[in-house]
Amino acid sequence: MKREKRPGLKRLPGSPLYMQVKEDILSRIESSVWKENTKIPTEAELCREYQVSTVTMREALKQLVNEGKLVRIPGRGTFVTKPKMIARLNSLFSISRWAQAEGITVATRVIKVEIQKCNSYVSHHLGAKEGESVTKVERLRIGNKEPLMFEVVWIPSRLCPDLHLQDMTNTPLHDILRDTYGIPLTKAVESIEPVVPDDYIKHLMGLDGKTLLLKVEHSTFTTKDEVILFANSYYRGDRYKFIVELEK
Repeated sequence: MKREKRPGLKRLPGSPLYMQVKEDILSRIESSVWKENTKIPTEAELCREYQVSTVTMREALKQLVNEGKLVRIPGRGTFVTKPKMIARLNSLFSISRWAQAEGITVATRVIKVEIQKCNSYVSHHLGAKEGESVTKVERLRIGNKEPLMFEVVWIPSRLCPDLHLQDMTNTPLHDILRDTYGIPLTKAVESIEPVVPDDYIKHLMGLDGKTLLLKVEHSTFTTKDEVILFANSYYRGDRYKFIVELEK
């Protein structure tokens, strides 16, 4: 059986060939040999270049499409996607300040603000009594005119009365809590998992059925170690990457 290899591609023992091809293609993307929105060679052309079978190349490209590095457009070909936006979770994260630092024009669209009774799910995360009054806020965060994140936030009404009267379109929520209500924020606990968006979120964010979201459950604490805010934030999995730096 003829060995499949591309000249210059070092075959590593124990590493599947499709993974080696994938990583080589990825290096071409990350080093900007193939820039954003570039149409890459066809599958057949890549097979000849790398001297691999169609099965091997197809699996390598499939992996890159699943990871959001490439996108297939029917009738046009396969293209390099936009680089993912990187958010570091080493401190309390503010999408407004992050966007400013990244040179992204961010806008906030408040979808809904309402006072409601706390259900068992929210009371568990807020440490509030079931049936207690909470302010629920739904917001869509937009970066460079592209929907990036949808969030649902719950805050105890007893701690932040008349929150619905505050300008949550133009002022970061963390700033409102600190400056208007005198509540300093000290730490947050987050969990991240991939989810399939429901029809409501897909409509708000203009998503198709193939886009996965990164759901972040977020609880923010005050200096009294009391939960002031609980949120479910839905980030586009094809546009975001979270990085956590760990120190010994």
